[in-house]
Amino acid sequence: SEQKVHDMVIAAMAENWDVIQQHIDRTLVMIGNIIEQGIEQGIFPPQDVTGAVLCIHAATASFAHPTLVAECMPQGPAALEAQARLVARFVITALRAGFTPDAALVAAALGPKPG
Repeated sequence: SEQKVHDMVIAAMAENWDVIQQHIDRTLVMIGNIIEQGIEQGIFPPQDVTGAVLCIHAATASFAHPTLVAECMPQGPAALEAQARLVARFVITALRAGFTPDAALVAAALGPKPG
């Protein structure tokens, strides 16, 4: 059943968080690369790529995290897809407008540097 698969994924995430974090880190780098390419090609104006990546990650996390996806599923897959489309349009609109967040907020969102 879907619940069993969900439970297995949650357990695997808890036991292998380092692998999950590596996946998240690679995903954030790819999002940053896409934004940078969009800036280079004139699709997006110059902007704070790091801040934009952090915001995109926060805005889309509910579509990637199994627990959050499961919580949205009672509304049905069509509602989840509609939510994802709304967020995608919002993100693209923000990127086209040129995102310039407060530098202090970006630094706080990144958290303390290890070491």
